[in-house]
Amino acid sequence: MPSQLISFHKSLMARHRIMSILEEQRYLIAALHRGKCVDEHQGPPPPATPLDFPQCTSSSDGVPFTKAAANDLYQLFSRIQKPLDVSREHIDALNLRLLSDQPLEEMIPWHTADKHPYLPAVDWDKESTDCPPRNAPVLSNGRDAPGPDLFAASKTELMYDNDDVFRTVQRLPPLLGKLRIKPTSLYKFWQRLFLMAQYWDTSLDDVYEYEDEPEGKDGLAEGSDVKEGEPRAKKYKGRRTGAGKEMPDFFREEVVGALVDEVMWLFGCQVSPPRLPPRLTMRTSYFSIRMSFYVYRSAVDRLRARQGFVEGPMMGLQIRPETSFRQPGQAVGAGQAEMVDLLREVAALLLLAQERARDGQEEKKPGEGKWYTSKPRWGGGLGGEVSGASGQSAVAATGSEPSKTEEPTTEALPPPAPLPRPEYSSARMRHRKASAAAAYKKLWPGTGTWDRKVTYTAIGKEANSNVDHVFLLSSINHHVALLRLRVHQDYLAFLETGHTPPPPSPLPTKPQPPFSSSPGNADADASASSPAGPPPQPPWYVLEVRRSRWYDLLAADDRVDVFRGLWGIAAWLMRDTSTPTAPVPDTQPGGGDPALDAPLGGTEDVVMSD
Repeated sequence: MPSQLISFHKSLMARHRIMSILEEQRYLIAALHRGKCVDEHQGPPPPATPLDFPQCTSSSDGVPFTKAAANDLYQLFSRIQKPLDVSREHIDALNLRLLSDQPLEEMIPWHTADKHPYLPAVDWDKESTDCPPRNAPVLSNGRDAPGPDLFAASKTELMYDNDDVFRTVQRLPPLLGKLRIKPTSLYKFWQRLFLMAQYWDTSLDDVYEYEDEPEGKDGLAEGSDVKEGEPRAKKYKGRRTGAGKEMPDFFREEVVGALVDEVMWLFGCQVSPPRLPPRLTMRTSYFSIRMSFYVYRSAVDRLRARQGFVEGPMMGLQIRPETSFRQPGQAVGAGQAEMVDLLREVAALLLLAQERARDGQEEKKPGEGKWYTSKPRWGGGLGGEVSGASGQSAVAATGSEPSKTEEPTTEALPPPAPLPRPEYSSARMRHRKASAAAAYKKLWPGTGTWDRKVTYTAIGKEANSNVDHVFLLSSINHHVALLRLRVHQDYLAFLETGHTPPPPSPLPTKPQPPFSSSPGNADADASASSPAGPPPQPPWYVLEVRRSRWYDLLAADDRVDVFRGLWGIAAWLMRDTSTPTAPVPDTQPGGGDPALDAPLGGTEDVVMSD
């Protein structure tokens, strides 16, 4: 694709993005003015949307991948054309092991066995001694880690009563006997949460019969046409104005994005939507992935930060509008929508892992360096090559094909009179639009998937570890959940190339305990050694995903728990890894042979044949 078309496409996308943002802001302002007080009476809204959550599970111990399994896996996923094509076979083919309803302490890898140095306690304040002191941690970007004073201020705002804050958002006076609430840093979050509550908050729903006229002697309203036995008019007193499934999708995105941005900003990070379509690479195919936001570390250099350069990604946010996950008659955990929802989350985690694995690599676009993207050629078809400023062939320009025996003459076509060339500056001369013929003859490699303003870095990953921990925040209804993926670099290389790591050496090794599914934080790659030795780890071909419970954003305690979890994830990812620690070796087939921990294929590059 010519550079002019690429720049035009990017400018068009930017224009559409700006117009959509302005339209969303106008909608938000109109919705705030349209919001009503709880004491007002109106007609009943549509029935409330029942809460439903996906409960699809997977507890596979994994089957070692082979070259034949690579072809089967690729063909299996290449047949997906629509969500209805997803089945249980796709989930089992990934060797997925899902641990649900994990506490926050199990969601964050940690180093010591007695306490958690990154996850703040609920009662963490200026005098607390359960967590590191104010000046103890230094982040990887050189800044001081936020202390308990900032955590306490945000926690206080999150514990506000919904009714009191919503009255402040609507600019209404406080209720009798209560003080006016003034949210500061989380005002944007409360403003968006008020819009979400108009569709999901059923705590104040009250539907009753209502009459405008006084009743007569016979019990009926005087002058009314209501007959005895007919239903009377109903009125509603509450907060809802619609059903949850009718809520605009970007309401949920605004709420979740505002909450995550408040935490990440304290650590020098930012939340931004993807600038390129997120696509998961599986050999020679790309799969579009739903990714609402990325969390990046802001550039340390001020000039690069102002130009929009970021580092990462650190984690992702996937926000989905689905509200129903089972059809009537389907068992819990066996619904079609449940399997699709789980596969979407796993695909988003794998996409983040692939982007983090680009650390220290250079982008190689499809076809780059090949003959078909560098050598000009003509296939020899009728009409000849494209030539001339108009981009027409010889047949299109003259109306007839030139004779092979006679030499072409130019007597019938007098040369056109030269046109005066306008005076252009040097800057405009460099950006002049190329002719159609020049644009047609220009050879380009395929479009890449790397964002040129992102410095891909595996932030928070130990330098001498082959295992990466990837985090994702998933959101449905008015709830959020935290997910953590433990993935080996050989698994990622298997997805992209189809090659498996070399087999273990036949040297005698000490017998290792079998793969255990016992609870506990058993996959911290830099945990302190204990007298019993490091816990067993899953093999490289197993994906282990931990999911927390679903937290309700309309409940104060759940909001604080989500804030604590995000704080712990940011603190762990942004820790200073310049001083590497001795990682716990993974328990691999073959007794932990170092050959399995080596990069795929040693130091040689894997070259795919055309």
